[in-house]
Amino acid sequence: MDYIDLRSDTLTKISPNDLINMDFSKIGDDCYNEDEYVKGLECFAATLFGKESALFMPSGTMSNQIGLRVLANPGDEVITETGYHICYFESSPTSALSGIVINNIKTSSGILTVKDVIEAINNKSRWSNLYAIPKVISIESSIGTYGGCIFPIEEIKALRKLCDDRSISLFNGDF
Repeated sequence: MDYIDLRSDTLTKISPNDLINMDFSKIGDDCYNEDEYVKGLECFAATLFGKESALFMPSGTMSNQIGLRVLANPGDEVITETGYHICYFESSPTSALSGIVINNIKTSSGILTVKDVIEAINNKSRWSNLYAIPKVISIESSIGTYGGCIFPIEEIKALRKLCDDRSISLFNGDF
């Protein structure tokens, strides 16, 4: 059986055939919308997901940090598991770039549950505007620090309901 390694998005390696088949004349400055490969990828992604447009981001960290910054303001809180990317690999950028407070939870399985999140919310001071307000719950669909385990869809649905009930955003910080 062939296995797919889901530990990280950075495991992909370019092959000699990739270089041979690359048309270097299509590479241009993306800031001027001149890179045909980037335009093609963005168009493909927009069509695939039924969206008006898409934006290529060259790293998972960039994607995560922009996603968090869109969902929360400086001083807001993101609740996540200690082994997820935004806490394990990206805690400094999350704090430095966005001013977002990370409330991390250690679980035995890597799966963040509704019970875990409620405990995280209730275990911190919340009685004045001096304290961070939970604005985001961040999960991962394949959890690299737990061997690439897959987040159960039923738990995602339960977290989605909790987020809807409490006006909190659910973020898949998978990169």
